[in-house]
Amino acid sequence: MSPLNTLLECIKKNPVGGLIEYTQFLSQTCEFELVHEMGPSHDPRFTMRVVIDGRQFPAAEASSKKLARKEAASAALRALLREVQGIEETEEAPVGVAQEAETKLLPSSSSSLLPVKNPISVLMELAQKRGEACKVQLVSHDGPLHNHQFSFCVTFGNRTFPAVSANSTKVAKQLAAEAALKELEKEPGGLVVSEKVPKTQPPTKDVFSSARPTPCNPKPARSVSVEDLMKYLRTDPMKGVLEYSRAKGCSTELKLVKMSGPPDHLQYVIQTKVGSRWFPAACAHSRNKAKEDSAKAALRVLIKEAEKAKDSREYTR
Repeated sequence: MSPLNTLLECIKKNPVGGLIEYTQFLSQTCEFELVHEMGPSHDPRFTMRVVIDGRQFPAAEASSKKLARKEAASAALRALLREVQGIEETEEAPVGVAQEAETKLLPSSSSSLLPVKNPISVLMELAQKRGEACKVQLVSHDGPLHNHQFSFCVTFGNRTFPAVSANSTKVAKQLAAEAALKELEKEPGGLVVSEKVPKTQPPTKDVFSSARPTPCNPKPARSVSVEDLMKYLRTDPMKGVLEYSRAKGCSTELKLVKMSGPPDHLQYVIQTKVGSRWFPAACAHSRNKAKEDSAKAALRVLIKEAEKAKDSREYTR
């Protein structure tokens, strides 16, 4: 059998088994590498990638090592198929164009909240206000590589909403979040979330003060000083951003803005968002390094602003 026919047969099988079978056909070594592990024990995130004869393929992230390994194998199979068929991998559209295209894919909603904010952001904000745990998780993925379908469902507190499918993980996540929001809106009290995204405010003297107590957050978070953030900048930038967001009582998001280049030399562009505010993006050849550099960029901006605010207060005195 030719490499193409063998690959097409392997793709029909379990991604991990199919990939190993294909690499054995080519007399190549196939390894699954754990790139990164993060998150609390009740909601861990694992990032894994495939390495074939020293060649690294795009990493994949999931809530378990088994699922991350499966996603990484699927990504490697897709890259190998494009390569065998001689199809060049096109770069993703700029973030503004991509967001506009995805907005068109999403169904219209009667709620004015959904077009204004990303459905996932609205859902997470609602969960935070109600003191509930919320996850948007992958249920399954199947279908041919040219029309792969991803199914995601939302778990909100003790409730699990029906799964929704789409041909990209990002759109499937947003559709699942929107479906959950529609159901939650029907409940007594509806969606108690502000309609408009608040504008980014300049740093004030309490920029690093802890969050105020609320019914869902009876104890304020520990305050984060400028010295703390400088320490995190040197040791663990992502943890520093998370600590800052907890102190401000808002959510944190590290978003993959763009991924381009050949499979063996991919470039990842990741941007950090704290609350409703976006910070400068960072680019690297690994997703993990891009995340770290993006968190560093956010911390540098926050430290600089805090120092300016401090100098201004001292001058006014």
